[in-house]
Amino acid sequence: MKKFINDNELIEGIDQGEENRKGLGNSRIVNSCSGLTLYRRYNMFKHSPLILILLGFLIFFTNGFAPALISSRVRTSSRGWAKLKLMATEAELVNELRRLVDQSSQIGVDSDEGVVRSIESVVEELEKYQEGEELTKVPLRGTHRLLFSMAKGGSNGKLGPFVGAVKQEFEDDQAFVNSVTLGPLSIRLSAQREILTDRNVRVKFKSTSVRVFGQEVVNKETKGAGVWSLRYFKDGLRIMDTPSLFIIEEVK
Repeated sequence: MKKFINDNELIEGIDQGEENRKGLGNSRIVNSCSGLTLYRRYNMFKHSPLILILLGFLIFFTNGFAPALISSRVRTSSRGWAKLKLMATEAELVNELRRLVDQSSQIGVDSDEGVVRSIESVVEELEKYQEGEELTKVPLRGTHRLLFSMAKGGSNGKLGPFVGAVKQEFEDDQAFVNSVTLGPLSIRLSAQREILTDRNVRVKFKSTSVRVFGQEVVNKETKGAGVWSLRYFKDGLRIMDTPSLFIIEEVK
């Protein structure tokens, strides 16, 4: 067996071994290439102690803390799912949904995946209680607040690293305002809704305004439209897809 003296000779030896094994099948060539890649990466880290230290911290935080936290929350959501299997009434499903929403973040994309799956499962069960009902004809009045959203944009209330309170304020069944409030800052999006079917409404956005300490500092025209689909609407609890899942509750 040849003994390699330095890095270059070792790399040349691996490359030569790769060429000699080309006739034995692609898998061996791939393995040989992977070995060479790993060696070169190791060689880079060997000369960069700082990179190794940073890599160690990354592994510690992603594989140390995260699994423990996620595991704990998944176990909780699993118990919720076990309870759901035994449920038969609409009221029990609503209570379970509220429990899961309280357990999660307002921003679904930042919540535990197990809890999110359980929320979606409860919503699917609740839909069955309102099959065939004309949900878009239920009157909308007053102020409604966001409980949970799977949206990725600012409509979920996230403003940079902060999370604001999201509300819908209805002037009537057609005109409403979506707002995000964070301290003295308020961003308001005016919109108009049009009923399309028993479940679907078309929403057209009109204008966006910004208020600071109650004083309007920006107001500009906004264009855009989309179709929102109602999945459940009863006793002030409204669930819809925009297409992202939103769970909203009337403020009484």
